[in-house]
Amino acid sequence: MPVSDMLKSKWESWKRLGVLASEMETAALFTVAHTRGIRAGCILHALWNQERRAAGINDPESFDLDITIRIAVEALKAL
Repeated sequence: MPVSDMLKSKWESWKRLGVLASEMETAALFTVAHTRGIRAGCILHALWNQERRAAGINDPESFDLDITIRIAVEALKAL
């Protein structure tokens, strides 16, 4: 990957800021919401944690979506 060093450097910067997750799929959602002057949100469910694995920390896979769905419903109420 020709830009891997740059991407790794950026990820390390985000981690130092306390970022817990990263994804790009909702960028369009937030852009359209901002353009239209409406509120939007995103709930992420992490199946794996590459940082825990890299540090040798136990990283159990989580496919249980019950909590994620409950959080999403409450978030919709708040929005």
